Amino acid sequence: MKVFDREPSDWKELQDMVGQLFEEMGCEVEVGKQVLNVRGTKEIDVYVSDPAIAPGGVYLCECKYWKRSVPQEIVHSFRTVMSDTGAHRGFIISMAGFQSGAREAATNTNIDLVTFAELQAIFADRWRVTMGERLTPYSNVFFPYWDPSGGARPTFQ
Repeated sequence: MKVFDREPSDWKELQDMVGQLFEEMGCEVEVGKQVLNVRGTKEIDVYVSDPAIAPGGVYLCECKYWKRSVPQEIVHSFRTVMSDTGAHRGFIISMAGFQSGAREAATNTNIDLVTFAELQAIFADRWRVTMGERLTPYSNVFFPYWDPSGGARPTFQ
């Protein structure tokens, strides 16, 4: 299942749409966040704090709007950033896929290599439930008689 009905048109829009996905699920999101690590500062494309899990989790998202597949060096570098920042999970989102070396480098790590469509599929159920909960108060106001028989509207779960 997809959350968005279109693909991003550039790297900035990819970052913004990834951030929007997490924000709509109730996460705290910072796009382009500067974090301090062992070697200085590093800009994280999308930094996510997820309060819905206990204890809260931190996800880092590296967005690649490239015409070529992501190589293994990107995974190695991202793994170091993940370790230095103490993030719980990382996503490298690529519009063009991944080289086999990148997939090998991510094996047995807390990094997922995904396309934009795959990221949406991973979180689609959670997004659907969260958005249903957020929009239910509005549906009660605008659609008090949801079904044709005049009965109560269905719950979103």
